Amino acid sequence: EKEDLETVLKNIQSYLKQAFKETNQGLRAEEGMNYVLYQVGETIVKKFLRYQLDNELFPLELLDVEKTLKVQFAANVNNRILPVNIAGRIDRMDRANGNQVRVIDYKTGKVEAKDLKINIEDLAENLLTDKDKDKFRQLWLYKYMVLKQMTSKNGLTINGMKLKETENEVSSGIYSFRNIEAGLLQQKIEFQEGETIQDFIFESEKYLQAFVGDLLSPEKPFEKRKDVENCVYCDYRRICGR
Repeated sequence: EKEDLETVLKNIQSYLKQAFKETNQGLRAEEGMNYVLYQVGETIVKKFLRYQLDNELFPLELLDVEKTLKVQFAANVNNRILPVNIAGRIDRMDRANGNQVRVIDYKTGKVEAKDLKINIEDLAENLLTDKDKDKFRQLWLYKYMVLKQMTSKNGLTINGMKLKETENEVSSGIYSFRNIEAGLLQQKIEFQEGETIQDFIFESEKYLQAFVGDLLSPEKPFEKRKDVENCVYCDYRRICGR
C-alpha cells in the first residue's frame, strides 16, 4: 500500500545505513569517497521513492527482487534438436492494479524512451545483434522468460503463489536512476497485430533459433571482432591476442 512506501521513505536513513554496513563491511560511510558516494546514493533513492509515491499505481504488490529465471527451448541445429537454456536475474517483479505483472530492471545510467524503440524493418538485427539495442533486447528476453515459465508444465510460482498467464498481463520496463522523472520506460514489442501469448513465445523462439543456428553453424568460421569493446569480458581474449 502507499502507506507502506511512505513508512520506508520516513525511515530511509536507517535502511540505507544498514544496507551499507552489510555490503561494505569494514568501511565507514562518513569518510572520504565513501561519504560522497553515500550522499549521492541517498539522494537518488529518496528521489526515486518520492516519484513512486506521487506516480505509482497503487495498490502495488511486490512479488520478488533479484529473481533468477531459467527457461529452456529446443533449437534445431544442423538437423539436431538441442536444448538451449536462457537465464537472467530480474531486479524487481511486481503487480499493479491486481493483474499487471511488471518485470523491471534498474539502471544507474541514463536511459531514455528512444533507447527502447526499434524499426520494425530491422527487427531481427535489433533483437539479436545491434549493440545499441541491448536494453530493448534485455527486456524482450525478460518478458519471454516470464511468459515461457508461466505457460510451462510447472508454471511460475513466486513465494508460494502461482501466477497464471490467463489471469495476468505481463510487461517489462526500466527505471533509470538518472532519468527518474521519465517514469517506468516500457518496452513495447508486438510481432503481429492481436497476437496471443503463444504467438509471442513462438515468434520469439524463431529469432532465438536463428541466433543459435548462426552461432553454431560449422559453415561460419570464428572471426575477431572489429569492435574490441566486446572483447573486454571474453574468456578467450588471450588466445586471439586481444
